[in-house]
Amino acid sequence: MNDTDRKQLESLRSKILTDIVPLVENSAIEPTQKFALMLSAARVSGDAKSITAAYDAAGAIEAPEDKADAMFELLEEIDFQLGDVETTEETQPEQQEAAPATEEMPTEAEPVPDEQEPAPEEPEEGQKIEINKE
Repeated sequence: MNDTDRKQLESLRSKILTDIVPLVENSAIEPTQKFALMLSAARVSGDAKSITAAYDAAGAIEAPEDKADAMFELLEEIDFQLGDVETTEETQPEQQEAAPATEEMPTEAEPVPDEQEPAPEEPEEGQKIEINKE
């Protein structure tokens, strides 16, 4: 994919996220489904505003078990995103300095010889062929 296509797709992605969050927030769908949609938007965007919207949607869930599940999912997503930030910041300088790692490709195993008898040699011109009739 070339840079122009990538930039166009990133721009479209941003527009979709900008459009979808208010649509979901202002819709009359069930809180559990609203939370799932907002969490998806938060996972795609990775921004705090979407995660806050997902948190607000989770707060509207009435069933305690479902609300607790939603809150734990949010915590996992926040931890994941914070982990990505920390990992990226910690490993970025090392990756720039380190030489690329090379892995040895596994070698193919030697082929196992067939257990069959070897094929008979082709007779030379004028040679008699003996046929064993057992």
